[in-house]
Amino acid sequence: MADENVQFFGNSISSEYWRAYDVDKQFKLASAGDHACSEADLDRARTWASTKTPAVALSVPDASTPYRPIVDPYEIRVLEIKPGMGSDSLQGSLHHCSLELQGRFAVSLDQDNLGTPVSYTALSYTWGPPVFEGAILCDGYRKAITTSLEAALRAFRREDEPVVMWIDQICINQEDHKEKEQQIPLMTRIYQNATNTAIWLGESTSNSASAIMLLEDVRKLLQFTERDVGPMEFERLSLPNPDAEVWKALWDLFSRPWFTRLWIIQEVILSKDAWVVCGSDITTWDVLSWACLHLSTCGISRWLTQKFSSNDMRVAESRDVCQSAWHLGTLKMSFESVSVMLFELLVDSREAQCYDSRDKVYGLLGVCQDSDRSAVKANYADTFSDVELYRNLTAHHLSNDPTGWRITAVFTSIDHESPALPSWVPDWRKTRRTASLGYSTTTRAVYNASGRFKTAIGKTDVVVDSQRPDELRVRGISVDTVVRTSDPFAACHLTYTNPAVDNKTLLGLFGFVRQLQDYPGQDTVFSAFWHALVAGKDESGMAKAPSSYEEIISLLLDATTGLSPSLPGQTYSVRQRRPVGKGRLELENLASRTPGKTFQEIETAMARAVTNRRLGITSKGVLCHVVDPASVYDLFALPASSSSPVMYCIYNIYALAAFGTIGGMLFGFDISSMSAWIGADSYKEYFGFPSSTLQGGITASMSGGSLVGALVAGFIADWWGRRGALKLASVIWIIGAVLQCSSQNVGHLIAGRVVIGLAIGITSSQCCVYLAELAPSRIRGRIVGIQQWSIEWGILIMYLISYACVVTIDSPRAFRIAWGVQGIPGLILGVALFFFPESPRWLAQKDRWEECHEVLAHLHAGGDREAPVVLAELDEVKDAARVAAESKDIGVLGLFGPRVWKRTLAGCSVQVWQQLLGGNVMLYYLVYIFNMAGMTGNTALTSSIIQYVIFLVTTGAILPIIDRLGRRPLLIGGAIICCIIHFTTGAVMKVHGNPVDEVNGDENLKWAISGAPAQGVIALCYIFVGVYGLTWAPIGWIYASEVFPLKYRATGVGFAAACNWAFNLALAFFVPPAFTNIQWKTYMIFGTFCAAMTVHIFFTYPETSGKTLEEIDALFDANVPAWRTGSAGVRFEDRVAAAESKKNGFDATHVDRAEV
Repeated sequence: MADENVQFFGNSISSEYWRAYDVDKQFKLASAGDHACSEADLDRARTWASTKTPAVALSVPDASTPYRPIVDPYEIRVLEIKPGMGSDSLQGSLHHCSLELQGRFAVSLDQDNLGTPVSYTALSYTWGPPVFEGAILCDGYRKAITTSLEAALRAFRREDEPVVMWIDQICINQEDHKEKEQQIPLMTRIYQNATNTAIWLGESTSNSASAIMLLEDVRKLLQFTERDVGPMEFERLSLPNPDAEVWKALWDLFSRPWFTRLWIIQEVILSKDAWVVCGSDITTWDVLSWACLHLSTCGISRWLTQKFSSNDMRVAESRDVCQSAWHLGTLKMSFESVSVMLFELLVDSREAQCYDSRDKVYGLLGVCQDSDRSAVKANYADTFSDVELYRNLTAHHLSNDPTGWRITAVFTSIDHESPALPSWVPDWRKTRRTASLGYSTTTRAVYNASGRFKTAIGKTDVVVDSQRPDELRVRGISVDTVVRTSDPFAACHLTYTNPAVDNKTLLGLFGFVRQLQDYPGQDTVFSAFWHALVAGKDESGMAKAPSSYEEIISLLLDATTGLSPSLPGQTYSVRQRRPVGKGRLELENLASRTPGKTFQEIETAMARAVTNRRLGITSKGVLCHVVDPASVYDLFALPASSSSPVMYCIYNIYALAAFGTIGGMLFGFDISSMSAWIGADSYKEYFGFPSSTLQGGITASMSGGSLVGALVAGFIADWWGRRGALKLASVIWIIGAVLQCSSQNVGHLIAGRVVIGLAIGITSSQCCVYLAELAPSRIRGRIVGIQQWSIEWGILIMYLISYACVVTIDSPRAFRIAWGVQGIPGLILGVALFFFPESPRWLAQKDRWEECHEVLAHLHAGGDREAPVVLAELDEVKDAARVAAESKDIGVLGLFGPRVWKRTLAGCSVQVWQQLLGGNVMLYYLVYIFNMAGMTGNTALTSSIIQYVIFLVTTGAILPIIDRLGRRPLLIGGAIICCIIHFTTGAVMKVHGNPVDEVNGDENLKWAISGAPAQGVIALCYIFVGVYGLTWAPIGWIYASEVFPLKYRATGVGFAAACNWAFNLALAFFVPPAFTNIQWKTYMIFGTFCAAMTVHIFFTYPETSGKTLEEIDALFDANVPAWRTGSAGVRFEDRVAAAESKKNGFDATHVDRAEV
């Protein structure tokens, strides 16, 4: 063994691995007379035996064979292997047992031991070639066996005592077809009742021991690794050097014939205690299965295939052994709880091998669902062919189809010509020549050629005529006719090192497609080409091809053909259009990490899509894939149909903002629902006159819920969509309103406010994201700012409702009515969202480009998909989506990565500063301030209404011009003026106020001011609210929604909003005690915050007004001082101009190249 292997295994961790194992101590083979039955099992066996007659237990043997006939439905034979050693001949005896009783044992049917439990070990092995050169003397008869079985028996034979095993080659009379048919349905019980199962991989070699040891170490070393691991990382993970001999040993182990057998599927799944044995080395099935999972997940199994099978294309194209082993392990774990269709098992086991082609079906009956098992009866008669079996099975599968999906599964399982079979029946005797594009358990939703699938009551999709069993009638849609096909593409190799010479497949595909000059519908020839190249799927074959493929394929195509552009409608990304040496995407970049990974994915997807297939062109000029020979069921058109019915949708951006920002109105409702009542007698009496601390807790409970809601909002919005997140929030809001309205005590009230807070946390963060992603850049501030305006409308409306309840109702019904009314806007929002479009940026993130393009067209050009502004915006979104697809998966920690932390700091700090400015403090505790200024009762409430009107008017006035004024001037100017107001208010309170024990009976207020100074304080409050409404109130939400890139936007804004709510929560606890304990100094603290934020904003906040969201991304990546960013970014206007030129017949993306 090489030195590096010795060192590796010398340092390896302890494992469930034993070399030259002692079967007495580790893997215990079942022996004669040895069983571990409980007394209850023994009683069951004796009782059962008492019902059996000797005629059942004994039967007359055939003098020419060691086999006695099997007469009991549950009867099997087991082999007792006599002791022996070395080269001694193999000897054994057959014993008849019954499996009628459930348990880890059989029951003897022999006359001398009738009713005695029998333990046995089941053997899973490879028969090998049907050459019977080995032998065992069984009950005095010489039984010929294969050499592979002979080696296994010698390995398991004991020197001192007999062992008992069930072995199909010996325990079933293979010459008796009727017996085989009777025994196959018992396979489930045979393996489930066995004490354990020995999986015999074959005799050991010089390196097999190291391979098994490596499996155990991989299981532990890689158990927490879920990303791809390259050879360069092996040393860091304590794995052997990539050139170590042990990797070849592992490859040789996986290449053993056992892994290709079909019968192992049910043998492994059904076994209760499975052990893997290779010569004298042993490990458990679980070790092998989990190690295979880690090898597959980390990409090491793919590396093994590339390293050791480069000259064997048949191996390279077959299923990954590690994936197969782990998939088998998952089926084993879920067998008791999940039933699997026989057809699905046939698809999964397509590569598995067996001697009798009928066993492709029979070998799976033990693990398929009951309805399929009962429909298929094992029949080994010479008159019953595999053709008839496959046809009957397919007809059964199609005739019991409740969904209409099964016809797709059947047709996409056919990729060859089998003259003996009907054209609609898969030939399970043959392995696939092509990769399946239309069916697996996870890929059916990728293609949608016939529009949205609908089942029709009273109609049958598939009819199999019993009088004409070879004929299938299918209800379908006539799509098109194939008029031209290319030659088949036998091998698919893609390279960037010498593309003009070596990319023969790509050149052949191009040569066929270039005869198209235009393409039906809204797609281009190039778009159809690159989608056809990968069949519209990613490298996994389970999801749509991401937009990042388009850029790399465009680069490779031009490098292969020597043309630019190579095909009509070919696109070039921003990176492709950059000057050489200025970040331009070149072929050598495909060797780097991110572009290289995309290139490898394309190569894998391309091999799956076109190997052994032809391209076709239909009479309508549509590209399609066909197998050789072409047939109707292989046809699928690109792109898939998008003509399914669509519900009426609202696209007017102002209508969307008006209804969408009801989410902001919910926040405003809550502000007034508390501030209007904290001074009301009915409220204070019902809830026991809460102290300032308790009142702070009641108020803060909503902020606490909002904090949690904001933190989870981003993940919900990324998973379910922006619109979906808002729908969920509306439901939560209604529930919270019901809880708050029905409050019986403080705890009940707090619970309702926490639930309402959850809804506000989602809406406050995702309304602005949703609107920012919908709105054109020139009015984005105005549109997102409407959210703040809706908050103020909510404040005013709820305050007026509360005011009316206070003055007209003198009982707890007053606040219950007010709080119950809150549920109405939540209901309106929930209904309205069903008529809203989804965010085009989110659709792009999910690779739903047709819908993205459609939404952008309606938002910006009244549905004109070819409008220059639409094409330019789509181009921007594609670039952003490409960057998002290339970046790592995100979480909260990803917001602090090297390219994102500046944006996170800006988005979060603007939300924090908005709270520390003091605006929400003024609004929540306005009544406190007016009471300290000498106003009481309804007078204080009336004055509060005036303030809310000022707030509403000022914000409404700024919105039409907010995008022209910019973000920085309003933020900085607002902070300076508010700073002055805070210091002035505090000074007036200090100079002209005085400490008191209470104000109008409220012991929470310890400071009072009267006369002209009091009127001055009230005036300053009005001015402050006006300035806040003009500046920070709308801008805080606008700015946070703009600064995050596409992939981080929902999570980032959610995190920023969480920061807002965290400080809102803190201030809710701080302000009431502050008014009680430090009085006027409270204003000085907020004034200091305003001064600090002025400096921070000036030096770190770039200007975002008038720029697209994608241009803002570039702005943060540039090293431009924040105070010089006012005019930065004209890329979008350039793209609109380019799109207009192209529409008018000029190609703005074409650049002539001249040699110097």
